[in-house]
Amino acid sequence: MNRESNSVSATEAPCLDRVIFDFHCAVDRGERPRQADWLARYPHLESGLRSYFDDLDGISFLPLAARASDGLQPGAVLGDYELLERLGQGGQGSVWKARLRTAREIVAAIKTMHGPSRDDAAAVERFRNDARSLARMTHPHIVRTSYIGEVDGRWYIVMELVEGGSLADHLDALRGDLRQVAAMMEKIARAIHHAHTRADGVIHLDLKPANILLTADGEPKVTDFGLAIRGERSRRNEPLSGDTSAVPETSEERSATFARAGIVGTLPYLSPEMAAGRWDEVSTLSDIYGLGAVLYALLTGKPPIPSSTPSETLERIVAGDITPPRQWNRGVDRELNAVCLKCLAREPARRYGSADAVANDLRRWLERRATLAGGRPSPLREARFWARRHPGTLVIAVAFLIAIIGLAVYQSLETSRRENAIKAAQLARQLDRELGMIRTFTSRLADNESLRLALRQSRETAAPRARQDAIQTQLDRIDTRLLFDVAGGDPLANVLVLDPNGIELADTASHGRTLLPHSFAVRDYVRAFEDRRLPTSHVHVARAFHSIKDRRQKIAVSTRVWDTTGDLLGFVVANFTTGHRLLGFDLCDETEDVAVLCPCDTSDPARSSAEPPTAPWSYAVVISRDYGEALTDKLVPIEAPELSRFQREPELPNLAFGPSGGQLVDFHRVGATDLLVVSRRPAPWPLTWLP
Repeated sequence: MNRESNSVSATEAPCLDRVIFDFHCAVDRGERPRQADWLARYPHLESGLRSYFDDLDGISFLPLAARASDGLQPGAVLGDYELLERLGQGGQGSVWKARLRTAREIVAAIKTMHGPSRDDAAAVERFRNDARSLARMTHPHIVRTSYIGEVDGRWYIVMELVEGGSLADHLDALRGDLRQVAAMMEKIARAIHHAHTRADGVIHLDLKPANILLTADGEPKVTDFGLAIRGERSRRNEPLSGDTSAVPETSEERSATFARAGIVGTLPYLSPEMAAGRWDEVSTLSDIYGLGAVLYALLTGKPPIPSSTPSETLERIVAGDITPPRQWNRGVDRELNAVCLKCLAREPARRYGSADAVANDLRRWLERRATLAGGRPSPLREARFWARRHPGTLVIAVAFLIAIIGLAVYQSLETSRRENAIKAAQLARQLDRELGMIRTFTSRLADNESLRLALRQSRETAAPRARQDAIQTQLDRIDTRLLFDVAGGDPLANVLVLDPNGIELADTASHGRTLLPHSFAVRDYVRAFEDRRLPTSHVHVARAFHSIKDRRQKIAVSTRVWDTTGDLLGFVVANFTTGHRLLGFDLCDETEDVAVLCPCDTSDPARSSAEPPTAPWSYAVVISRDYGEALTDKLVPIEAPELSRFQREPELPNLAFGPSGGQLVDFHRVGATDLLVVSRRPAPWPLTWLP
């Protein structure tokens, strides 16, 4: 070890550091500063500078142009080997591609020292110690060293030849394959852990993509342990300061000026403690930082601290100013991003405790398990990673769950639909029975002999008023309560008697007033009988219409009055209004959303006997629990084009809609009429969300 560095005074150190820094800035600018010129320029710092330059000869920091040459040329012979091509050059020497003189194939790479070293016993001893340590490392991902020799004072090491280039040559190709990157970094980390845990443990201190070679099969191999520190302390992960008496001489091969300058390894892959010159903090954790720096370069294609000048780079390294790799490469997930940043933590204590821990976390990521760097495992996080590990099982489980839910929804849907359809059918039958009473009443009224006689005599009377009075008298004598008292009250608003042409002859609601000669031939309750296929006893439940007498919405039940000779004497029309009930059919007693629909009659008797305007099928709500006594004259028409199927297909008893608007909807025809009972109920979850 060079002991002159210990003579540098405290007042001299700052100036010395600045001169050393200026020297390296000149190198970075492409200049070739000569050490002798700098010693002559700063004679008062000669001792410190000479000590620093002596140490500088043992590291690979300067560009190749500023490094010494080993003086060898292709074709030179070292022992049994012939040198073919220079592969690289560092501070200690060069690396050559070589072959045995007795063989034609290339068999090895040879690392040589710069020039004969007979007078530099310390350099030779370092070189030989490097070779011995590397030779004892037999890890498959560390370049294998097989032989050390000396020819005419020139020492050389025979190593395994790796011809696939370095990671630095493949950054762009590897960047897009994160799993390959993680698998490769796991192997590199285990190789570094092997070096750390050997009996004379080795700290690499110069981990970078250029120092990791690739075989033809793409397997990584760590090389260039030229800056490595060896000794018991490196194996135990202890700093290299304090009581140095227990540290082997070979592990203190850096002077105080070298430590102050912080020039170890390669910018910008230095750890913060190395960049700041905190040599007492350098340990195996510095290699953990190096692993993180190599991983960062593989993930982003750039070093952790890209910068334009060495001074700025050093400043950012010491400050720990690192942009997360996820910001450069959005394909990097949060877990792998956390692994990389944990390796690159500014404080060594916050990094992984060993290279093996780095490899284990990378293995967790490859196996789609939660990493330690990602934070404390939670049940939700563990479940997420379980899903990543077992995508096929997850798909099957989700499909099975969807099938179970779908089956449950289907069964619930079918049950609800069946119950809803049954409800609509029950109410349709009940309403048909109530309408049957009105139809029976209308038929009996049409069969009344007194009314038939009055209509027959009216045909022989010329005076219109006399005819109306005679029929009105007979109509008033008929007790309309005959049938309805038992059923809960008379539901009829009025009863009309029309002549064969549809002209009004009598009305129970006239109350002695003179009737106007209205013609109701355009109404559906008259026009329906134009179909000659109808039997003579047919009773028709007509469409809902807007009365021109009291402006109320009504439904009519009509039939024809026949003479005994088979002549048509007229029509009997029984009208009842809309509301919440019809005889015993009361929707206020129902908990379901139920209503009765009736097609709309859009004819207008005021337009004389002309054809009624043609209108698309539409339905009106005629019986609903929303109708109160005060709302019986309010009819809300609804457009339901689908319901016209009941008009086109008279045999259709039921039509189910749904789910629609979160509800199941069933329609059921009321007997042979065009009235429909609609029943709604909420659809089962999750169909309640459907629009």
